[in-house]
Amino acid sequence: MQEPRYCALLEAAEADIRGAMKTVAGKEDRGDEDITLRVGCLCGSGHHRSVAFSEQLAMVEWPRDWQLELTHRDVTLDVKRRKAIERRK
Repeated sequence: MQEPRYCALLEAAEADIRGAMKTVAGKEDRGDEDITLRVGCLCGSGHHRSVAFSEQLAMVEWPRDWQLELTHRDVTLDVKRRKAIERRK
């Protein structure tokens, strides 16, 4: 979070997510249908930058009625557990 370019990228991703949700939610004839938005974070190896970035995105104060599910495709189970505990703090 010390790198200005990283913070700018994180802010841009947050704005993109909020904008996408607003666009989809604003479409008529959705009824009671739940909205699902999948966001992918990718870096070269999928073990460091993308994990850190997605963890930081998960800590954003999203609207309370949004359900967040964070999944790391290539991270070991031990790391997944540790990250889940850190997010709860």
